[in-house]
Amino acid sequence: MEVHKKNKERAYFPEKHWKRSTPDQQGMDSNLLADAIRYIECYFKNYIDFIVIKNGYLIFESHNNHPYEDISSQFLKACFALITKILRKPGDTFRDKHSDLYNLRSVTKSIISILVGIAIDKGYIKSTEDKAFDYLPKNYDLYIDEQKENLRIKHLLTMKSGLPSIEGGIVASKLILCNGDWVKFILSMPLECEPGEKFIYSSANTHLLTAIITNASGMSTINFAQKFLFDPLGIRNVYWEKDGKGFNFGGSNLFMSQYDLAKIGYLFLNNGVWDNKIIVSQQWIEQSLRSYYEWIYGFHYGYLWYLKNEKNEKTGEEYIVYSASGVGGQKIYVIPDLDIVIAAVSRTSLVKDNSYVLNDVIGKFILPSVKF
Repeated sequence: MEVHKKNKERAYFPEKHWKRSTPDQQGMDSNLLADAIRYIECYFKNYIDFIVIKNGYLIFESHNNHPYEDISSQFLKACFALITKILRKPGDTFRDKHSDLYNLRSVTKSIISILVGIAIDKGYIKSTEDKAFDYLPKNYDLYIDEQKENLRIKHLLTMKSGLPSIEGGIVASKLILCNGDWVKFILSMPLECEPGEKFIYSSANTHLLTAIITNASGMSTINFAQKFLFDPLGIRNVYWEKDGKGFNFGGSNLFMSQYDLAKIGYLFLNNGVWDNKIIVSQQWIEQSLRSYYEWIYGFHYGYLWYLKNEKNEKTGEEYIVYSASGVGGQKIYVIPDLDIVIAAVSRTSLVKDNSYVLNDVIGKFILPSVKF
């Protein structure tokens, strides 16, 4: 599964704000879009904002002033925030907002993928075939063993490093409670298999990538992102938490507005070009959107991006959709053949995650809403 799309001439690229239009003016059925929101409000009350970009124009937005979250999830978040504050540990990985910005959760990973591509384009990193330890600070070389010696950047990008999951449970607790050197903690864990052998979803991979970007470029990952990605896209207001050694979180906790989130999808829709400037090479976009692993529910996994053929439930036609996804309903969807980008932000529940409802909306409402 691969995505190829020719660049389309654009009347404009958004700077601070998206230009607005209407669904009907851009060839979409406003009634079906309204039906989509009614469906979301019925089955996924946690959503906060849902926006649709068509042909480069913001044509639809729904904001939920009272997003739902069960009391037990709120309690868990409050406890975690208190513990990290008392122990003075870096970051609160479960908080939903920083000021008026939203925690992108694992959408952070897809943005890291773009940053790796930029680092390769600019010569800070030579190739995805290079060994990870060639770009990590030398003080971590003592963790090289027979297995980790073969750990390459491509393994981190495809979740095939062999590193265990750090997404929850005892391992996640140990990470949070360690001395703040998350890279050391990750590298000290034994691999579960040889690099390249098995898909294991783990934020350990992407945290190593932020350390690699920082060490290779001489800039913090957020400064690198601001210079080469965010500033060119007019994204001025971001916040990105970091571990005790100053490495920005690799798995989550990049905070951004929903409108700027849509710009990330729009950059990919335009093959890495923004206002006639190449931000990241088309070659990297194409590499990122190849399938390196066939996952569940028809999803494929690229370089930290998801790919899926979605069926229009009205006509039966299929369209390739690629997406970035964060737990609890943080989403970017790109439908290249229809010139559509969707961004969603939500209040994450730590107890029950119904955000799959946002995926359902694509085939049930978004695809059928397009007029031909």
